[in-house]
Amino acid sequence: MSTRPVRSQKPARISHQPLFEKVPQPMWVYDRETFAFLAVNDAAVASYGFSHAEFLAMSIRDVQLEKDWDDHETGPEDKRVFQHRRKDGALIDVEITSLDEFWNGQPVCLELIRDVTQQRLADAQLRDWQKRYEGAVQASGQILYDWMVECDEITYAGSIQEKLGYDSSALAGGIARLTELIHPEDRPLFEKEVHRVLSTHEPFSLEFRLQKKDGTYLYIENKGRFIAEWGVRPSRMVGFLTDVTSRRILEAQFIQAQKMEAVGHLAGGVAHDFNNILGVVMGYVSLLQRQAQSSDLLEYADEIGQAVDRASVLTRQLLAFGKKQALDPRVLNLNSVLAGIEKSLKQLITKDIELAILKTRRLGNVRLDRIQLEQVIINLVINARDAMPTKGKLMIETMNANLDPDYCKLHPQVKPGAYVLLTVTDTGIGMDSSTLARIFEPFFTTKSGEQGTGLGLAMVYGTVRQSGGYIWVYSEPGMGSSFKLYFPRIDQEEDSAAEDKPIRAINGTETVLLAEDEESYRRLITRILSENGYTVLPASDGLQALEAAASFRGPIHLLLTDAVLPTLHGKKLAQELSLLRPELKVLYMSGYTADVVVHHGLLDPGIEFLHKPFTPNMLLHKIRELLDSVALKQ
Repeated sequence: MSTRPVRSQKPARISHQPLFEKVPQPMWVYDRETFAFLAVNDAAVASYGFSHAEFLAMSIRDVQLEKDWDDHETGPEDKRVFQHRRKDGALIDVEITSLDEFWNGQPVCLELIRDVTQQRLADAQLRDWQKRYEGAVQASGQILYDWMVECDEITYAGSIQEKLGYDSSALAGGIARLTELIHPEDRPLFEKEVHRVLSTHEPFSLEFRLQKKDGTYLYIENKGRFIAEWGVRPSRMVGFLTDVTSRRILEAQFIQAQKMEAVGHLAGGVAHDFNNILGVVMGYVSLLQRQAQSSDLLEYADEIGQAVDRASVLTRQLLAFGKKQALDPRVLNLNSVLAGIEKSLKQLITKDIELAILKTRRLGNVRLDRIQLEQVIINLVINARDAMPTKGKLMIETMNANLDPDYCKLHPQVKPGAYVLLTVTDTGIGMDSSTLARIFEPFFTTKSGEQGTGLGLAMVYGTVRQSGGYIWVYSEPGMGSSFKLYFPRIDQEEDSAAEDKPIRAINGTETVLLAEDEESYRRLITRILSENGYTVLPASDGLQALEAAASFRGPIHLLLTDAVLPTLHGKKLAQELSLLRPELKVLYMSGYTADVVVHHGLLDPGIEFLHKPFTPNMLLHKIRELLDSVALKQ
């Protein structure tokens, strides 16, 4: 508080003194040099609590806080806000309107005071609530916006500029137009919805794509309402924008996964039924090849056999896509697998393609079918080679990976955990989004009919998924492609290569109980076994097999049964027969894999299993191997 100035003259008399006294707003006059009050009106006395005499013994600095003194010393300005202290010590916010005058040659300041304490308190509360509201909106992931319809200006859009990669000035004041940011394919729908809402006065609701500064797009959900100003035609829209890109990606992934699963079931089912037919053809071709007397017949049989082999390859690929292929999973290390086929991979690509294989040290192990895994890698390499018709670089990498819950939220079908990652990347022509969405579909191909069947990548997808893994593809036109294959990592030692034990003979004299509901297959197997010395008891279902076993007086050495039979499944049949003939050995067969039938509870893990279609030699070797192993144990 400053020292009160000493007056050298009497208080000034104001012109229109009665009017000055009766103004309902506080007013006063003070000396601009000494800041001493020269006159105050009744409203000032009532507002501040000082009497006239007390005011005239004070200066402006006795009521104004020290932090605001410099504003007065530099000269008054119209309508400034200061803080004043009343007689009771309370602080009030005041808006001052100042007027400099000269009275009798003396420089004075006439001020009109308006108490804005409640207004500023209300403004502060409003700002506080606005911050809370904006915080809540931001936490909800929504963006408040204000869009001028006629001039297409974004006057307010919250944090949208951050999401789109622009600074705040680029999306305000008409520098950027809203419709210019909308994807060209979405603009007609947006404009149509705008016209509809303007005519119906209904709320606006639409999803569309907004372009980011880097050229990519976000999926935005716009919920708003048009408002009219001054009672005229609606001129602006206010509402919320919500970034739904992640949701759209998840929906697309889910739909794609469902589609692939449905197509996989269809492809696997067709391939399973076709396998039964191929098995019969394959068996009779083998018999024909053995018994053909003329060279012409043998040549015809060979041609049929080659065609059946090609058809069998296609069905295996379809079964792999449908996750129903027969697998022989072993503990493998991807680095070892790549080392074993590296020479073959180099022979697959052209000299203009540079191959780089990067292997992570201390790579974890996986449980996979080695032959299927090698075929997966070969298919990916061939696919990459065809994507680089002139020259390029092909990179194959292995590494350990851990997929956390946050990653799995964006990829719902993925489970968190430890994985081994195999990445195959090329610098080829790449793929657009429409191609990328279909690359794993059976028979879909961008190549000509002579170059591919469209089953290579379908087989890759099915094998990876059947092995409990996941596959993701990243590609853009002109930027190449990267296939990422995640296989579950296991803490087990790598299996050593098993040595094949030669079988000396394929014929025998034992009795085989055959349960097969497919008549053509039953006749074929009966003929093959009978011609090689076995006694065969054929049955079309489980009940017939039980009756045949009960009526046959001699020993029965082997039950050869389809896993899925009418009336009585293979597993139940074997259990019933084991009560009658405890020494009976069982060999199951099916067009489905052992994993599939085990999963459905039709078989137990670790059973002896033969996958259809099979050649006569495959059947005879498997039976002989099983029966000989029994003899050795006895």
